Amino acid sequence: MIFIQNILVLFVFALLIYLILRTYRRSAFRNELATGFARPLPRFSLYLLGFYLLVAFLDLLYISSAPGDTLLQWMIHWIPEEESYSMPWAFTDLQGETLNGWHLLGTNINGKDVLGLVLSGARTAIILGPGSSILALGLGTLLGLLSGYLGGWVDDLVQWIYTTVASVPWFLFVISFIMVFGRDLIWIAMAIGLTAWVEPARLIRAETMQIRNLSYVRSARAAGFSTFSILMRQVLPNVSYIIVITFALTTSQVILAESVLTFIGIGVEPGTASWGILLTESNRELLRSPPVWWIFAATTLLGILPPVLGLNVIADTIRDATGFSILAKKDD
Repeated sequence: MIFIQNILVLFVFALLIYLILRTYRRSAFRNELATGFARPLPRFSLYLLGFYLLVAFLDLLYISSAPGDTLLQWMIHWIPEEESYSMPWAFTDLQGETLNGWHLLGTNINGKDVLGLVLSGARTAIILGPGSSILALGLGTLLGLLSGYLGGWVDDLVQWIYTTVASVPWFLFVISFIMVFGRDLIWIAMAIGLTAWVEPARLIRAETMQIRNLSYVRSARAAGFSTFSILMRQVLPNVSYIIVITFALTTSQVILAESVLTFIGIGVEPGTASWGILLTESNRELLRSPPVWWIFAATTLLGILPPVLGLNVIADTIRDATGFSILAKKDD
């Protein structure tokens, strides 16, 4: 069972890398994207996200059937534990006792290395972020394409659906969904994804309404191509930049949303490695005298902030490379 699970993880990550490279190589903006990501900040953002993906990947490869016995946890296990708190870069704990090892970001009340805890939280972020974004973009892309291309009663129905969904505060919907179905990662991802599809649907609908009147789409209709063929071969490639940008932005928003939901006590279950759990712990530690500040600093500055900023930088780079519209480049 563990072997099959590890093979599935390898397959998913390999498929993800393949799709990214394939989309880049076939993009009409390959040169613009290459120029954009050649700049230091976007390139650094790619390396940064690659690091967090690698950490999450190691935390998804199980060594045995025991809960939490992953390759990353096996590596972290070699970091010695302490009796209690120790500050970053310290050689003694807060009571002046010599430490068993050296801890870059200190330890928590249980003597566990804070850096290891922060790295462990990447797994939850990687599962929830892309998971929610895939669901949101799947619904948004499908409804946006149908609404923008077909028009008529289909357009009216889709607009009524996303207007109704948008009228319900996402926070209340997510809370209600989690209370009914539970706090497992899959239910949290579904809850957030079912509220995040509205904006991509609006954007894709608006772009599709413009694309359907272009000469190459009219020629395809006149040649007798089916609606499905036109949507898949003519329209979808020309709205793909919206999908990619929205995926990056939605993923960063989901990472923040999970941290907030967990911080207020309705996110992932206690005991799950997550940055929201660490925020909750750090909130209690900041109230101590003297305050234990390094858990909060490590969680925010090395856990939540880097992937969120990296995703936003990548989204901005893709937007600048493709421009606000690709219609002029495609209507030849």
